[in-house]
Amino acid sequence: MRAGNLGDGLSSVVRVCALLAASWHTAAACLDDVPMHFVDVPASASGLDWAHRSGGVGTAKRWMIECVGPGLGLIDVDGDGDLDVYFVQGGTVDEDGRPIDGSDVAGDALYLNDGAGRFARATKGDVGKGFGFGVTAADVDGDDDVDLFIANLGFNELLLNDGKGVFTRAPNGNGLAGAAEHWSMAAAFADVDGDGDLDAYVANYLAHDLEHERIGGGQLCRWVGCEVPCGPAGLEAQADRFYLNDGDGHFTDMTDELGFADAERAYAFQPVFSDFDGDGDPDLFVANDSVPNALWTNTTKPGGAPTFEEQGLLAGVALSDTGKEQAAMGVAVADIDDDGRDDLVMTNFSQEANALFKNESDSDMGMLFFDEGQRSGIGRPSFFDLGWGTNLFDADLDGDRDLFVANGHVYPHVDGCEITKTSFAQRNRMFEQVARGRFRPIDEAAGPGFVVEASSRGSVAGDIDGDGDVDVLVVNLDGPPTLLRNDGRASGAWSVVGLRPLAIAVGARVELTVGDATRSAEVRCGSSFLCAEPSALHFGLGELHADDTLSARVRWRDGLVEVFDDLEPGKVLTLVRGEGEAQP
Repeated sequence: MRAGNLGDGLSSVVRVCALLAASWHTAAACLDDVPMHFVDVPASASGLDWAHRSGGVGTAKRWMIECVGPGLGLIDVDGDGDLDVYFVQGGTVDEDGRPIDGSDVAGDALYLNDGAGRFARATKGDVGKGFGFGVTAADVDGDDDVDLFIANLGFNELLLNDGKGVFTRAPNGNGLAGAAEHWSMAAAFADVDGDGDLDAYVANYLAHDLEHERIGGGQLCRWVGCEVPCGPAGLEAQADRFYLNDGDGHFTDMTDELGFADAERAYAFQPVFSDFDGDGDPDLFVANDSVPNALWTNTTKPGGAPTFEEQGLLAGVALSDTGKEQAAMGVAVADIDDDGRDDLVMTNFSQEANALFKNESDSDMGMLFFDEGQRSGIGRPSFFDLGWGTNLFDADLDGDRDLFVANGHVYPHVDGCEITKTSFAQRNRMFEQVARGRFRPIDEAAGPGFVVEASSRGSVAGDIDGDGDVDVLVVNLDGPPTLLRNDGRASGAWSVVGLRPLAIAVGARVELTVGDATRSAEVRCGSSFLCAEPSALHFGLGELHADDTLSARVRWRDGLVEVFDDLEPGKVLTLVRGEGEAQP
């Protein structure tokens, strides 16, 4: 574990570098102490020979549907203990902006992992066939394997797993298909009503208005003087939808009944369920583009029907620290400062700094967050970036969480407009946590993987090659993915904790104690930017001593608390409900 402030435990050189990094870009020569080292793994070595396509290429793009791009999934679909990859494909459009069915780029792709980070494309079963954007993995039918929800322009899809990683498309998405006119971005799943199955919140973006003036005709849309595709401003936002699960994986739209219909329509990107106020039930944060974000507090009474109340403005997450609406994209949720409360990192548009909403909620004050983006060190370095996917994980295994952000401009047209410090292809960023809640951008010092330039979108983090540290996979608009393999020299220990059964595990909180340090994380479905991340929780443990013991305390969604003692670090641990020692 690192010390509690920048002045403790850091050499004078590192301290100066950390302060410089917190204020602006830092030269790689100043960061010779970085234990992280990420390399860009080519498709010839990984087997991930896939490429994204979304409408026209480059400045031929005229509609927002061509510019947003996808997320991806990094999940164990076949139950063999390693992480497989699901890619969401876009599609092509005609000159009037209508998606072309059956085009040669249609169809998602599933790649299976051999356990060492080498992939082969799956040839059995169904994959998504629509003009796709997001993927979420959740055990919707309670059979203890991960099913996949695919968010599309038009009808959404639900792919049911046979337990061996072979998927079958459910008719009408078992109630989650939505409507032909919907443009869905992503979903998040949680057991909202406490009945043991997973319910769904689906974020919808805007109406794909074929009559609206677009680039190249009529009244032009501009960003910083540059002619660009129109949206979201000026286009009609669509209402999000909430669905209750009947226990067998079939869903009923309950948006009106639960209070979600009371909110103003917003351009929603990423929803995330988490128990932000620590009362044992899932709350909901929704990152919205160019309008205030939403934070729905779960106000369900014991034994009563589920209800939610929107408190984003009151809780401090609706706007920036200067009171402005932001174009929010992706969300990462984790307990950054080890105080037992989950904080939020939110990526934003270019010329809007990324936010870090520190959670100060308690039983007396209720939901309360403060934007620490600038003070934390992630704000100013991100000002000219356009961020999308984002992930909090312990990259150097020192016991605290570091931050990855995927960058890339939404408009290819900016390259011809000579906008200061702005380009379509951008480098991704790695921020090292150097003290509790304080970060420094380490950029190319984190390895050659961070000199790659692309217009990145969704990002996922997990141990792809089975060596104990966390790798990152990024999907790029109109191109192949970027696989950043972690080859760092970190010497800390680690543990991966997976909970079973999968459906009941969602919303459970794991507190892992080693020596005198405790770290916690919650199992959730849906995060980053339109992505499905691993359900098993990866913990960096730092340096262990000979007499250190490892134990886990699991608080399940229904309030049951179990303790699992005498665990072995450096292992993938599966903790099964009912097999621990129950606590009062």
